Amino acid sequence: MKARFFFNPFNRVAGWQSLLAGLAMMLITASLAMISGLRFDGVLDAHFGERAEWWRVFADQGINWMSLVLIFYAGALLFSRSHTRFIDIAGTMALARTPMLVAAVAGIPPQLTDFIRQIPQASGVSLFGTPDFWVTVILALLMIWGTIWSAILIYNAWRVSANVKGTRAGVVYGFGLLIAEIGSKILIANI
Repeated sequence: MKARFFFNPFNRVAGWQSLLAGLAMMLITASLAMISGLRFDGVLDAHFGERAEWWRVFADQGINWMSLVLIFYAGALLFSRSHTRFIDIAGTMALARTPMLVAAVAGIPPQLTDFIRQIPQASGVSLFGTPDFWVTVILALLMIWGTIWSAILIYNAWRVSANVKGTRAGVVYGFGLLIAEIGSKILIANI
C-alpha cells in the first residue's frame, strides 16, 4: 500500500490539493537548483555547471511543468473517453515533478560540482580511487533515480487524471513525453 502511494498518489491526491503541493515543491526545487548550479533544461533533464540568473531557474520549472500540462491535457481531450478536468492534469503534473527535488538536493554537496569540473583535467585511472568519485557516483545515482521516479509519476498522473488505460495510455504517454521534452527544450533555449 505505501509503495503504491509512493509511485501513484494520484488516486488520493488531485486537483487543487496536488497543484498547491506540486507548485510548492517546484519552488523549493528551483531554490535548491540555484544553490547547486543545476538547470532543469527539459522535462526530464538536469545539468550542472551552468549558473543562470534566478528568474531563468524558476522559468525552467514553469516551462517544464506547462509543457507537460498542455501536451497531456490535449492528449486527454483527444484520447480519453471520459471528462478530464484541466485542474487535475495541472495538479498531478505539478506533483509529478516532486522527485526533481532529489536531483536538486544531490547537486548541493560541493564534491559533485567540484568533481565534475575536474573530470576533463584528470586521467581516467586516478579518478576511481578518490572519495569524490564515489560521492559523485552516489549522488549521480540519486539524480537518475529522481528522474526515473518523476517519469513514473508523470505516467501515473496522466493515466489517472485522464482515465486512460492499457496500450492507449502508454502510447500517448510516450509520444506526449517526447513532445513535451522537445517543446520545453526549445522554449528554454529561446528565453
